[in-house]
Amino acid sequence: MSIVTITADSIAIRVKTLDTLTATAITSACPF
Repeated sequence: MSIVTITADSIAIRVKTLDTLTATAITSACPF
């Protein structure tokens, strides 16, 4: 169970990081 939780946390962190990078890229490309 803990392994599944750790995996889910890792995926959530990875998705959050990708979302942050994407948002940063969009903001940089589109200053408005």
